[in-house]
Amino acid sequence: MIAAAESRLRQPPSERDQRAIEALGQRLRHALLHARENVEPGAELLLLVADRRQHLVELIEPALAEGTDVLCDRYIDSSRAYQGAGRGLGEAAVDALHRRWCPRVPDRTYLFDCPVETALARVARRSGAGIDKIEREEIAFHRRVRTAYRRRARSEPRRFRVLDASGTPDAVFARLEKDLEALFIPRGPRATRRR
Repeated sequence: MIAAAESRLRQPPSERDQRAIEALGQRLRHALLHARENVEPGAELLLLVADRRQHLVELIEPALAEGTDVLCDRYIDSSRAYQGAGRGLGEAAVDALHRRWCPRVPDRTYLFDCPVETALARVARRSGAGIDKIEREEIAFHRRVRTAYRRRARSEPRRFRVLDASGTPDAVFARLEKDLEALFIPRGPRATRRR
């Protein structure tokens, strides 16, 4: 959704080398989310940070150095919410790993927020093969995740934009596009990226 909105405003984000880099991440994510065996929460976090580090070094940092905007689906805040709060590892433990291995902080983070029940109902409408083990977690897990996301958004209001995702995709897209216009259009196509 974000990539579609940005491509309407200006040139789309870099896809340079993305397929090769994402291959490792896709294998790691698939192993974590569809493994038959239980993955210990600490091991889950470490594997996700390893994937993130690889992505940061091989794609994100080179693209930013070239002045290219980068869009990421899930970054540090996801681990804070899912592994830190959802799995009970604590956000401090997640932050310590990221300070060392993934210190880059996004300029803007979009939180597509809706009640847990709404989100889980949407997941249930998908085919069974598309539902991963995190999506199958108990509702209390998902409530902890949502609470952590919203708490982080309140603590960093300049970085976060919380979008009500309980409406139709078109309504959510319109709100997203409006914010992206404010973010990108004043800079112009050759403006230096904010750090």
